Parts: sequence; C-alpha cells; structure tokens
Amino acid sequence: MIGCRPLEDEEIIEVIRVLKRRKTGLRDQAFFVLGITTGFRISELMSLRIRDITNHGKMNSHIRIPKSRMKGRKCSRSAIIAPMVRPYLWALLNDLENEGRNGGNHWLFQSRKGHTPISRVQAYRILADAFASAEIFGGVGILGTHTMRKTFAAKMWEAHDGNIWKIQNAMGHASPASTVAYLSFEDGEQTAAINSVFGNLEDAV
Repeated sequence: MIGCRPLEDEEIIEVIRVLKRRKTGLRDQAFFVLGITTGFRISELMSLRIRDITNHGKMNSHIRIPKSRMKGRKCSRSAIIAPMVRPYLWALLNDLENEGRNGGNHWLFQSRKGHTPISRVQAYRILADAFASAEIFGGVGILGTHTMRKTFAAKMWEAHDGNIWKIQNAMGHASPASTVAYLSFEDGEQTAAINSVFGNLEDAV
C-alpha cells in the first residue's frame, strides 16, 4: 500500500506499550513485533500456525512461509525470528498452552471467537485503535496493517544505505519496479541489521 508510512522508534515503543495493556495483549504485541521485524504481509502473518515457529518445544531460528500462502504464490519466503521477538512469541505460546490451544496445527494468532486466525479487518482495527491510543495520527491510508511492512522496509533501508536489490529480495517483490525502499541480505547480515535497528527498543518497553 503506497500511502502507508513507517513508524518512528518512539511510535513503535508507544504502540507496544498500548497493546500490552489490552486483554489480548500477548497476541497483539507478538503479531505487531513480528510484523515490523520480518516485513511479512498481514495475510502471511495471519496464515502462521504454531508449527511454523516451533519444533519439538524449541523455537525455530527462521519462519518459512510456503509459496501457497504467499502473495502471487510464486515463491516461498523465510525470515529470521529476531531475538527481540522471541520473548513476545514465548509469552503468547505459554498463554495458548494455558488455554489448551497450543497444538502445532493451531493458528498462531488465534481469534478469541473461534478456531480461526484473526482476520485482516480485525488486525486493522487492533492496530488502528492502538495508533489512536498512542496518539499516532495520519490521514486515511497513512496508518494501517501495511505500516508494519513499511516500518521493516524503512529500517532495512536505513541500515543498508538504500540498497534497492537487497530490499527487493527481503520484501519478496518480483522486481525492483515494485520496490521503493527495500533490501535483502544473507542470514548473518540480516540478523546483524535487525539487531542493530531494533535492538535498542528491546529494553524500552
């Protein structure tokens, strides 16, 4: 979504703090933090099941989404589970276990109304309400679920001096023509970049 803008560091912190106070805070914090550190589209995030992030009780180093769940269904994509994200995911998994909804086939971001993931509309409402509560404002189309993906892209651009080819690959775009400010890198580079641009937020919330 071209109109959406990325969040500044202070805005990210405020959104996390707002979500923490909500009844569904563990779930909502986890999907927000995962969204800004992986750049997955909202439909891709909502397609995740518990088995996609864990294996025999241990958290995976990466999340891989098969091409059948990707936009266009042309290729799969994987992203690192950054250290910043892990406490949020573990807290969510413990909560799901307490509710008896922790089987590998269960949705990671489950709706409270049934055995389905939260919808894109519901995810938008959660974030829109959090933005408003955090006093982060913008016109129609400026803030939404795609804000998470734009935030990831902006951080990667910042960390790697606007390397358009790297951004294209990291965002899963088919061509540079679809890429405004995105990058890709090898796993070690990606880990270092994510830690460098998001690491300072870990102790702030």
